[in-house]
Amino acid sequence: MVSDHGKTQCEMPFENDRLVRLREFQALDSGNYFHEKIARKTKTPVLIFRGRESRRFSGEGQKVLAGKFPKKPKVVLCPIPGHFSPVQEPSAFDPPIREFVSRLN
Repeated sequence: MVSDHGKTQCEMPFENDRLVRLREFQALDSGNYFHEKIARKTKTPVLIFRGRESRRFSGEGQKVLAGKFPKKPKVVLCPIPGHFSPVQEPSAFDPPIREFVSRLN
């Protein structure tokens, strides 16, 4: 379980050892986990969703990532601070997702 300053708890999607392996893979120069390269190749509409005060994905990080896509992505800031805002506050997550998907026609 992960706690967000004692307010909410949610299950981690990965066991700790798997998370360590994922972070090691992401750090490899030879790996293919370079979101900038992937972003540049993206041809579909993009929605960036982040918790307003996420320590894992900052506002500056959002701007850098958004600037890598060929077309400007839609950005949604969740009022819930943190990295797991879609899990912690689905009512803030669901409407922007539904609106985004409805415009994909």
